[in-house]
Amino acid sequence: MTTLDREHLPMTPIGLGVVGASSTSRFLCERLSLRSDLCLVAVSGLENSRSQLPPSSTALDVIEAPDVRVIHFAAGSSSHTMLAALAQLKSIIVESPHMLASDELEELAGAADRYGQFAAIYEPRRWNHDFLQARSALESGRLGKLLRLRYSVHDSCLPGELFPLGIAQELGSHVLDQMLQLVGPNAMNVQHGSEPSVVWRDFPSARDRNAGFTANFEFAEAVSAVIEIQTQSLLSYRSGWMVEGTEGAYRNGSLFTQTPDGEIVDEPLSAPTVSSDPFLDAVSDTLRGHCADLPTVRDAIRVAALLFNRTDSIKA
Repeated sequence: MTTLDREHLPMTPIGLGVVGASSTSRFLCERLSLRSDLCLVAVSGLENSRSQLPPSSTALDVIEAPDVRVIHFAAGSSSHTMLAALAQLKSIIVESPHMLASDELEELAGAADRYGQFAAIYEPRRWNHDFLQARSALESGRLGKLLRLRYSVHDSCLPGELFPLGIAQELGSHVLDQMLQLVGPNAMNVQHGSEPSVVWRDFPSARDRNAGFTANFEFAEAVSAVIEIQTQSLLSYRSGWMVEGTEGAYRNGSLFTQTPDGEIVDEPLSAPTVSSDPFLDAVSDTLRGHCADLPTVRDAIRVAALLFNRTDSIKA
């Protein structure tokens, strides 16, 4: 992955628009005010309570604004509005893809390809340190062939901290996205015979969407993964990603290997270097034609397929 030298390379700011009010869209507006490579040009649905915000206008005005190259759509925005933006040759950022149906996501991905734009998803957890270190350990080759992944969270959440759409949809979708990145690009490719089998177990009952779940995945080539999230536990435990391969393993920022005489060696990995705005960095790099690890709607489609399997298991 290549990125731009932001400190030494002068850049003409690229215009960004925001449609819809949410904590994320407000946060992005604040972050944009601190950047020189991206600038906030037009907003819709946001109260102009801060001096750095442009006057609020309609979503159509944002879409048709000539200086806007990419538009962030807050949670609750309709796919029809996003399609209209793509048709106006604007790239889009979908804040909450899990709120859209799979066919809507497919339509957005197809339209982005047709109009030569990108359809990104707001997935800042791609730059989580533990995930980046787990991926780095895999890419180093020192783990050998991937065998198993595990991610476990036990916590006790207050009612106000729970998720309106359910924990699998809102929190689980981020973990599933990371899992698919670790497993590899062919994880959901049916043509390669690698469509995973999935077994979901919600607890304590399928009616309580915020209690938690455990999910077991079986991928091609004997790769398996287990994800467990519990929000009503007296334990306070977060495993992060645990990765096992044929030659080594990863957990909590360390790589584990075994010497010929059986000794297990624990080697701390270097902490990844991450900027204060990695997602917006990736947006800027992509708009300028540089390779960037920008999460896309097609990634969300793969996650949606796994969540659909969960829905089927509940119905059954």
